[in-house]
Amino acid sequence: TGRVAGDTGAGTGIAGVEFLLEYKNTKNSDKWEPVDLSHYDVKIGEPVAESTGHVKTGTDGVINIKKLTYGEYRFTEISAVNGYVADTNAVYEFQVTADGTVQVKKDGAYVTDAEGIKVVNEKPDFKKEITKRGGTTNTNNDADYGVGDMVPYTLTVKVPSTIENMKTFYVTDTMDTDKLAHQNDDENPVVVKVGTEVLSSDYYTVNIANGTMTVDFKAGNTKLGKNYADKTITIEYKAKLLDGAGTTKEG
Repeated sequence: TGRVAGDTGAGTGIAGVEFLLEYKNTKNSDKWEPVDLSHYDVKIGEPVAESTGHVKTGTDGVINIKKLTYGEYRFTEISAVNGYVADTNAVYEFQVTADGTVQVKKDGAYVTDAEGIKVVNEKPDFKKEITKRGGTTNTNNDADYGVGDMVPYTLTVKVPSTIENMKTFYVTDTMDTDKLAHQNDDENPVVVKVGTEVLSSDYYTVNIANGTMTVDFKAGNTKLGKNYADKTITIEYKAKLLDGAGTTKEG
């Protein structure tokens, strides 16, 4: 299932999320090896033909495989979809007993769980606002500025709860290069905050090229780690309004 970062609950089922299904080969030093899904009945989900053991979620985000032989298995998420963040470090183990019972490993022990394995992916919450001359903000980016003015924007993003395990986490903002130009200099710096805390540049880098500004956070244990999970980041910056911008109400 998928949910917006910071929300509670299980979220909603998402199709097309890719997992690897492996089994513990007791005849090969308990080595984990991909399951050949062509030998089994995938009732819900879609096997990835070119990758042994890979299967994508089907309707409502479900994978359902019938007639697995008894033994120990595990799922690992490979990739998510639609902006959701895959937790590729988590492993979900289960076993099929000799009598056909399916048990899920929890806290190091196999237990019978009728609900099966639940995996939740998060999508960072994202909002872009413009600051009007009076100090109020507007998500429609409708404000009274003229050509040559510096227009203040704020990006707001929720840090995913899995940030500790992420290799990368970045925010991009793209503008029409004929109309607006991102600024990041001594007079108009990019300012990044978590709550009221202003983050030092040790936590991120800013790159502006071809109309796109990228704020790249050093994710995982390097800097932006578990202490920032589920917190809100704000990125304040200015863009110069150029001659190509429309100055009518439509613009």
